[in-house]
Amino acid sequence: MNGRYEISKQILNIFGIIGCILIPIGIILSVKGYYDVGFLGLYSGVVFAIYGIIMFVSSQIALAQIEVASNTYNILMKISNGSVSKNSNYTFPKTVGKLKVGDRVKVFKGYEILKAENGCTIGENTFDNILDAERWVYRNPK
Repeated sequence: MNGRYEISKQILNIFGIIGCILIPIGIILSVKGYYDVGFLGLYSGVVFAIYGIIMFVSSQIALAQIEVASNTYNILMKISNGSVSKNSNYTFPKTVGKLKVGDRVKVFKGYEILKAENGCTIGENTFDNILDAERWVYRNPK
């Protein structure tokens, strides 16, 4: 993923720097305007400062979105290349309709959820569906 979003990151960093520069300029203009014109002189500087804050915050939000996209891509590549640890606690759930009674549906927070005649089970507890079983796990942590 290296290089996919580099230009976007650079542009957003410049955008954020401009925003950081506008904030003190706005404060200086507000103070100068107040002493030169009075209360109405504050407005021009306040507009600059608010615009600077908006520019900085929006650039940081966009940079965070790019990082999430980059990390998601890296995770997808690791999964597709098979480089995810085989000792992972997570097991991908199978389609419940294709399972036989007693087959494992999934392991959830250390509990093995098995296919039952009408739903699923955890030990002696029977549930109508996987969501009910997961709710039970939340109420009864190991």
